[in-house]
Amino acid sequence: MIDSGRSAPSDAAQPRARRGHAVDGTEPSLDRRFAERYLRSVPRAEEDTIVWLLHDAARLWRKRYNRAVRAEMPGMTCARCAVLVQLAQRGGTNQATLAQILAIKPIALVRLLDRLEAAGLIARTADPRDRRAHVLALTARALPIVDGIYRLTRKVHGEAERGVSTAATGRLVALLGQVSSNLSAATGEPWSAGRHRGSRYWDRAAPTSGGCRTDGASKIIGWLVGNECHELDFSGLVTGLGTMLRQAGVPVERLALHMRTLHPLIRGRIVAWGPNEPVEIFDLQHDADTSEQLDNPIYHVVSTGEWLSLRLDDRQTSPWSTPGIFHNRKLSELLIAPLLNAGPFAGAATFGTTRPTGFAEHQRSLLQAIVPALRSASELKLLHLVEASLLSAYVGTVPAQRILAGHVRRGDVEALDAALMVCDLRGFTALSNHLPEARVLELLNTYFDQVVPAIEGAGGEVLKFMGDAVLAYFHHEDGAATSCAVAFDAARTALARLASAVDAQCELHAGIALHYGKVSYGNIGSGKRLDFTVIGRDVNLVSRIQSICALTRRSLLMSERFADLLAAPHTRSIGRHELKGFSEPTELFASAIVDDRPPTLIHAQT
Repeated sequence: MIDSGRSAPSDAAQPRARRGHAVDGTEPSLDRRFAERYLRSVPRAEEDTIVWLLHDAARLWRKRYNRAVRAEMPGMTCARCAVLVQLAQRGGTNQATLAQILAIKPIALVRLLDRLEAAGLIARTADPRDRRAHVLALTARALPIVDGIYRLTRKVHGEAERGVSTAATGRLVALLGQVSSNLSAATGEPWSAGRHRGSRYWDRAAPTSGGCRTDGASKIIGWLVGNECHELDFSGLVTGLGTMLRQAGVPVERLALHMRTLHPLIRGRIVAWGPNEPVEIFDLQHDADTSEQLDNPIYHVVSTGEWLSLRLDDRQTSPWSTPGIFHNRKLSELLIAPLLNAGPFAGAATFGTTRPTGFAEHQRSLLQAIVPALRSASELKLLHLVEASLLSAYVGTVPAQRILAGHVRRGDVEALDAALMVCDLRGFTALSNHLPEARVLELLNTYFDQVVPAIEGAGGEVLKFMGDAVLAYFHHEDGAATSCAVAFDAARTALARLASAVDAQCELHAGIALHYGKVSYGNIGSGKRLDFTVIGRDVNLVSRIQSICALTRRSLLMSERFADLLAAPHTRSIGRHELKGFSEPTELFASAIVDDRPPTLIHAQT
């Protein structure tokens, strides 16, 4: 009860009202009686939170968008913006169809169109199919305004979604889609199923729904946003989805997800499924020929965000090529749907059928209905894949696994015993002084291409590239002796690969140091800027040993500890050497089976 500012009389002075009557004895109005009955019957707040939140979020969004339009687009209103956007997406639409899409009365639309035509933003032409109707189209003058509408919409969306992750947004969209599906089934009203105007989370160019979604679509959407699908990888996703689509009556004979990714070696991945076949995974290399993209229907759909239907049984007049994964399958139609993921990860889903007449309208509607949930499910898996591959590329596989497992705080380190390797390119300073930077980078990458596979092939882990040097460690489950043996084999393999690397300007040579000791493995740094590495006395020692390689013109040197664990007859001492930072001279060992030829002088050719 709102305080009016007057003092209330005491309880004794308050007259007692009869049930259903006001305190003055008069009978309450019908409106008041209805309000009191409604307030007694409404659920508690926790029972209808979703209803009120949806209503309030929509109210606030409309209010914010209205203010933005008035402030940033003088002369425009939200209704006019909606008309221009729909015409941009559906050129050649007549007035009756547009009124139905916008859910407004035709007479109201006529007034909007009159104003837009007077402003030179739209043009009306006679409809050749109906002399009483007009076909609507945007003029050139309207195009920059439509671009401004899209920018403004993205701005308001960004404000509304501040602090909400892409994955959370996708889950919310899928769950609200389920709510709309349930209400559609309960009311008999068709649900737009992905054609919500102005929303960048729905596939605006999807095919026409033609009615309510089926129970099969609701079941598939529930599975896509559920726990079972969440635990699956991409192979499990396409297998489960393909099986459920066929159970729902959709004659899918080929299903594939086409995804862009962030990876040093691959630009995209295709995961393809067919009934009673193993899942196939195709990685698209960065250096692959891209000349076919102009007639590639997948590339077109990803670029434009528009659905595309291809008849594969009549390829004579089609401007599109047929992707290789659909060859020799006797498919009649290929339906390609955009998966409008966030950032650079836009992809596509393809559905192929051998049904002679292609997909039926109700089957298209079902596919249209599940695509938003499919996009959310695939995007979440793609983000997990990208974060793992990027971390592995920049810090190594084992460190990436530790980071993703939660070891992210400074000082979160563990001690381990391992064989350590430092490999340094000989003559790098002279090479940098005599060759152009691009050529230096090319040679440096050639050098790493010889050394890193040798380390990883022996089970080692590259921790860091330090200019022209590589820091790696080997921790074998069979113990110290085995760790030293595989590290020595990796060093010999790296030197052999470098010796066989052919270059017209110089030969590539390296100095490698090996040691076995205890290191601290984990996070160091300051605040939010951390590095995942190994530190400790033994790391310093192996680095100092490597500096002796150049002084002694040796390709490989080992510490006494490493040589003892290796226990190989070909090791021999080269005496004690002073190491910077260490008080006592350190005895070092070489190997008789390692070629210690001096490096060839670098030619100063450009």
